[in-house]
Amino acid sequence: ILLIVVILAALEVNLLAATTGADTFHVCPAGPPACDYGSVQAAVDAAASGDTIKVAGGHFTGVQERPAPAGYEGPASVRQMVYLTKTVTIEGGYATNDWTTSDPVARPTTLDAQGQGRVLLIAGQCSPVIRGLRLTGGDASDLGGTLSTDAGGAIYVLAAAATVERCLIDANVAGTTGWGGAGGGMFLSSSAASIRDNTIRSNTAATTGEGFGGGLSLYLSEATVSGNEIRDNTASTGDWGYGGGVDLYASAATVTGNQILGNSASTADQGYGGGLHLEESAANITGNTIRGNTGSTKNEGYGGGLSVNGASSVVRDNTIQANVATASSTSYGYGGGLDLWKADAALKRNVIRENVASAGVWGFGGGLTLADSSAVLENSAIVDNQAGGHGSGLYIGGGAPTLVHSTIARNQGGDGTGLYVANSSAAVLTNTVLAQQTTAIIADAGTSTKLDGVLWYSNGQDRGGAGSINMSNATTGNPAFAADGYHILAGSAAIDAGSDAGLADDIDGQSRPNKLPDLGADEYWPTVEPNHIYLPLVRGR
Repeated sequence: ILLIVVILAALEVNLLAATTGADTFHVCPAGPPACDYGSVQAAVDAAASGDTIKVAGGHFTGVQERPAPAGYEGPASVRQMVYLTKTVTIEGGYATNDWTTSDPVARPTTLDAQGQGRVLLIAGQCSPVIRGLRLTGGDASDLGGTLSTDAGGAIYVLAAAATVERCLIDANVAGTTGWGGAGGGMFLSSSAASIRDNTIRSNTAATTGEGFGGGLSLYLSEATVSGNEIRDNTASTGDWGYGGGVDLYASAATVTGNQILGNSASTADQGYGGGLHLEESAANITGNTIRGNTGSTKNEGYGGGLSVNGASSVVRDNTIQANVATASSTSYGYGGGLDLWKADAALKRNVIRENVASAGVWGFGGGLTLADSSAVLENSAIVDNQAGGHGSGLYIGGGAPTLVHSTIARNQGGDGTGLYVANSSAAVLTNTVLAQQTTAIIADAGTSTKLDGVLWYSNGQDRGGAGSINMSNATTGNPAFAADGYHILAGSAAIDAGSDAGLADDIDGQSRPNKLPDLGADEYWPTVEPNHIYLPLVRGR
């Protein structure tokens, strides 16, 4: 309800601005007479809702103290370069001799808080647009913002609707003292936002205490996060960390088409979600590359790429590759690529490859871990992952998950299992390829696994453990993988060997036949030769 009120109020402000006309203000480092103002804050103070503020390239510094906005959790005053409660557009990349064309690459506009406060605070019933700026040097230490945590190193948004696009948000920190920090790059509280086509890099949520969202943190908010490069951010360098790149708490977000690379949840203690962490959040994680992230570098790690806790989210069409749950060989690591805990998520058409839970004996689920989860996995490629303990490909530790059209192949390390079923789990797999592992499936005592349609190939052994494995429609043969290790080629034993499982397409979105679909994630379709046209046969009488 709060978000609806915020958005409707912002729309009302925009309509009012459209009927009264809008002005444009020019800002440059030199100030008048080269332009209207020498600081962005001065232009914001002079502007009305609906106005545009064009900022020339150059380096801007200087923070101001203002009274904290209504509903703010923290001190009575806040400190930042720009305090914004109006629906205005602030756009960088201009020149004093060209206020028509914005080029943030050729003419970078840098707002540098120099560690003296935040770069930008947005609050109240407004919907500003922030475009083409570099926001750096922000530090929200001792400024509060949510509960007992300092929040929003570069950008803090409270009860507003903001658009942030084509910005570089780098080298900011949310908290260096106290209990920790949230949103090293950007923090939203009870707000809505569109965050698109930005580079969010090298930000830190907390250098002491717990950290939430090294790059971006949402709290009771909604956002569309699309087309961004979110890289090399850290949630905490001093304690537990949640979401090295992105952290969502009780929030709804669409996270789509992003590059989420090289982030760390914690470099000091336990880490949850090196790339992303979702806590009680209904999110749509679609079409992202989640690569090279780390849950923890020194202690327990949960979900090197993605950690989902208690959320019914959709994770679809992602490449989740080369993530590490924990870099410590003596600590627990769960889910090199993904860790789901009490989360009945829908995982569809994901490639989960080359991830590591832990190289030591406490590594579980090289590709992913499902703990007390009844998730549904469709068209999944779980290949070339590693765990030093159990479940080199997939570890199921409670719940009743369903896997439909899965390719689980060449997962190694520890017991070398493609799939390990434990803790009274009841798993159902339909139309599965299990290939080239030390043991394809191990089921602990007290568990049940149902296999309907399975292709075994080149495993040391296909089944093991004291649990119940009920199998039907099994075959043995070469899946004939392509070079990527999960697509299949002509002559594959998986072709036409499955049964109708209710899926209309495969991992690439190509259609599956209703009868005799292929086993595994990929449906084989012959390649049509170029420059050949096949005409229908016409018979004469």
